[in-house]
Amino acid sequence: MLKKSQEHSEVPSALTKLNYQSIIEPIICSSPIASRWASHEILNTLSEYIPEMVVGSADLSSSDGTFLRNHGFISRNCFEGRNIKYGVREFAMGCIAAGMSQTELVLPVIGTFLAFADYMRSAIRMTCLMRLKVIYHFTHDSIFVGHDGPTHQPIEQISSLRGIPGLLVIRPADSFEVKMAWIAALEYKGPTALILSRQPLSEINHNGSIKNALKGAYIIKHEETDVIEHLLLATGSEVQLALEVARELGPATRVVSMPSWELFDKQSNAYKKALLQGNFKVSIEAGIEQGWHKYIGSNGIAIALSEFGECGSITDLQKHFGYTTKQILNKIMQSKVELCASL
Repeated sequence: MLKKSQEHSEVPSALTKLNYQSIIEPIICSSPIASRWASHEILNTLSEYIPEMVVGSADLSSSDGTFLRNHGFISRNCFEGRNIKYGVREFAMGCIAAGMSQTELVLPVIGTFLAFADYMRSAIRMTCLMRLKVIYHFTHDSIFVGHDGPTHQPIEQISSLRGIPGLLVIRPADSFEVKMAWIAALEYKGPTALILSRQPLSEINHNGSIKNALKGAYIIKHEETDVIEHLLLATGSEVQLALEVARELGPATRVVSMPSWELFDKQSNAYKKALLQGNFKVSIEAGIEQGWHKYIGSNGIAIALSEFGECGSITDLQKHFGYTTKQILNKIMQSKVELCASL
């Protein structure tokens, strides 16, 4: 294993002594803003506090936002920069990042589209096995990338990443949750996958704090009745959709944003039980339903995908795949009728 040189071993890493929340929370992001660009702003701010941070992308830096504006590129004859152009070499990029992390002198942040995470899966697994600190900046997080079509539209990737032991996966719903995601990633002793949108996301009117968000799941709309009729769980861009559905379902509806299963699973049983209350539980995510029934139960309703995407506008894709308020309401009502009939 690579070891720190004697010179560096006497210098404490910036990563061990920073108050990340005090740096990240004041960062101002416009609204609406794609979570990839909110993350880009946070990444650039952090780079001025964390000199160990080295950033790079698999030939997509101008689109996935994985680059530092105030720093140059590392080249064959110049190592003063802090950006790396990896080219279309996702697996090599993942391996190089793992190697840099092993030195304990570098914090690698590497990016590509989420659909291409599969190319580097073996490298991601090794960082998890070795508990290396690498931050994966995955963007274009769902079918709602639009006209790029099914080759660029992730379907099973989020669930697949969640299945790797030791990988912290976070899919934020807005810039507030992007801030939470970066705090969690920097505090976590291992690799993190940030799952970020291409399309702009409006800021949600949060009832909680960063502390609540760091629990991985928290209430963003409280029920207004003693009995909770509907519990809606959602991640990423679908959180806004869940809030729209909740307005139609009425006051007996609770909405929970669930950016990270891994963070939520670490919470106390009492917190988890208190949060996941509701007669009818529904999950909404633009990905496969695998794993969701752990939270919504065997009778829960999973608004999910079971096929590859299509080429089209976001509006057309929402209608085609059933991600509109009306379509989700119809599915919930139909499922409730079927469930009651089976009892």
